[in-house]
Amino acid sequence: VSAVGGGRDVLAALAHALGEASLLAGDAAAAAGHFERALQLHRDLDLPLDRAETLLRAGIAFAAAGDPDRAAELLTTTSKDLLVL
Repeated sequence: VSAVGGGRDVLAALAHALGEASLLAGDAAAAAGHFERALQLHRDLDLPLDRAETLLRAGIAFAAAGDPDRAAELLTTTSKDLLVL
């Protein structure tokens, strides 16, 4: 377990990986849920690139799951976060 965030970074990475696996399996709704959990875990971590990648993939998952409003919100946040980096 990593020292960054007391293991929250590992859990965030696991949730992200589960989201990717769900997208590959064609279950966009499950993927969206996993990415949402990863974003919750990222909230207090100082890992801006990981967070941006998760925001991007979450946006894609929500779009695929039929929630364009949430997808747009996540993708807008991604672009704003990347501009700060």
